[in-house]
Amino acid sequence: MPHRSENDSTQTTDNAQRAEETVSPGERIRNMITKGLEAANNGETENAARILQYGLTALLREEPVKFQDVKDAANKIAGSYAEFPSLQWLEWGATAKQKNIPEAAIVLLEKGIAKEKDANLIRRAHLDIGELRIKTKLDINVAMEHLEKVLKEKDDDKLAEQAKKLMEEGRNILVQQAYAGTKKFKVTN
Repeated sequence: MPHRSENDSTQTTDNAQRAEETVSPGERIRNMITKGLEAANNGETENAARILQYGLTALLREEPVKFQDVKDAANKIAGSYAEFPSLQWLEWGATAKQKNIPEAAIVLLEKGIAKEKDANLIRRAHLDIGELRIKTKLDINVAMEHLEKVLKEKDDDKLAEQAKKLMEEGRNILVQQAYAGTKKFKVTN
């Protein structure tokens, strides 16, 4: 068998670099998230957290935002074994809310409040979750619970005013849903 020259090894490295260069930035981000999730499942939590943090942050910054990709990534990352500080979850949730991806924002904010200790941040996250659930009509009763937690802490500030307005809107939606439910079922003889 002939000896391998240095050119053979550098040639395979060059081919790998060319293949990576042909991948679009969006695909690179999605591949990074996939690799991060694999690392989390293999118990490499520190490496996974670093990769996933960069990947989801980049995915949220993408223009135009791919809503379904963000939702899928948020759900997968929230269900993974990777550990992130509560502020990171809350930041991602706020960004997803700002980008108008309510389902992802709710998942990320809920994960953040589960770990957060600062009462003010928790209150703000409860308000955001309640607002998103009411605006999208995703489980209004859960939204009302989150808004009640905002009022429970303090009921005389700006957040409390917003929570009260949202609760009124939520009550109106619940009444409409109840009325629509009875309207569908006509009793005939």
